[in-house]
Amino acid sequence: MENGYTLKTVFIMLIVALLLSYTLMKALSIVLNTELPLAVVSSWSMEPTLHIGDLIVVSGIEPEIGDIIVYSRGKYIVHRVISKSEAKDGFSVVTKGDANAFSDGSISWRQIKGKVVLVLPYIGVLKLLSEKFYYFILIFAFMVFLSTKNSLYVK
Repeated sequence: MENGYTLKTVFIMLIVALLLSYTLMKALSIVLNTELPLAVVSSWSMEPTLHIGDLIVVSGIEPEIGDIIVYSRGKYIVHRVISKSEAKDGFSVVTKGDANAFSDGSISWRQIKGKVVLVLPYIGVLKLLSEKFYYFILIFAFMVFLSTKNSLYVK
C-alpha cells in the first residue's frame, strides 16, 4: 500500500473545509449581528489607522461619531463617522477616510453593515493576493496536483 491520500479522502477533506468555513461565517454573522462579519481593507483611504490587507471584524451595532464603519455603496467602504443625524426612518451619518480630503456625503443607516470592533493587521493580505492573482493560483494548484498525482491513488 502506497503512502498518500486517496482522491476520495482529498475530496472529503475539501468538502469538510468548505462546510466549516461556511458554518464559521454564518455563526459570526449571527453572533456579530451583521451580514458582513469579516472584511479586508483594500485601499489607502484609512491610513495611518488601517492598512491595506488588515482583516477587520465588524459588528452590527449603531455607530457613533469617531467610529470606523463598513457601508455599502455598490462596493464595501471602510471609513470613519464624522457626523450623525436623526432621520425620519432612523439615522444617517457622514463618513470620511482618514487619508481623504473630502467626506463621502450622507449615508443611510440601511447602507451600514456595522462598526469595526477588531483589527487584525495584515492578516487579509492572502485574500487580496488570491483575488488579484486568481488564475495564477489556479494554475499553480493544478501543477502541484499534477506533480503529486503519483502519491494519490484510487482504491
